[in-house]
Amino acid sequence: MKTMEIVVTGMGYSYSDGHSIIEETLNSIRQRAGKTRFIHDIEKCAVTAVSFALDNAGIAFPSGRDDIGLFMGIDDSVEDVKDDFFRGVLGDGIYGASPLMFPFTSPNAFSAQITIVFDIRGECVLMPVNYSFEDVIKYAAVCIRNGYTKTAVSGGVLRKGNNVYEAGFFVLENAQNAKDRGATVYCRL
Repeated sequence: MKTMEIVVTGMGYSYSDGHSIIEETLNSIRQRAGKTRFIHDIEKCAVTAVSFALDNAGIAFPSGRDDIGLFMGIDDSVEDVKDDFFRGVLGDGIYGASPLMFPFTSPNAFSAQITIVFDIRGECVLMPVNYSFEDVIKYAAVCIRNGYTKTAVSGGVLRKGNNVYEAGFFVLENAQNAKDRGATVYCRL
């Protein structure tokens, strides 16, 4: 039995220090996806990288498709959100912490926000990572091979310094699907 070939058809990268590019991209996303509020730099960085990956793959959004899944890894950068939230509580009591920040004290809030912004209705998997998204990408490829999803947006966010983050995402799909839609293939897994 021949194993299904998985290919990369889109790539996106974002670094939270690139505020002008991030804000320009977020404004474009708001125009395409409707009113959306972005609260934390981790979220902004991840959403921007996914936008770049989907655009690079030629996949329009909001997608409204249940055959696209999100497979995301995140390191302990979510601890920065918790620190910011609780620093506000300690400094000014309950009035010092934004209620908008609280949901982001949970790592899955970032993956949920991405699926909402891009209307990705397939699998949504969040995995803890230390330094590499390799396991996240491997798992996404397995899910495509096993028929759980047709296309996967796979990658994640890492802390690179004090409140500085980088996000990288790839669009993975089976080679036949990529060929059928005329997508550029950047590499084969």
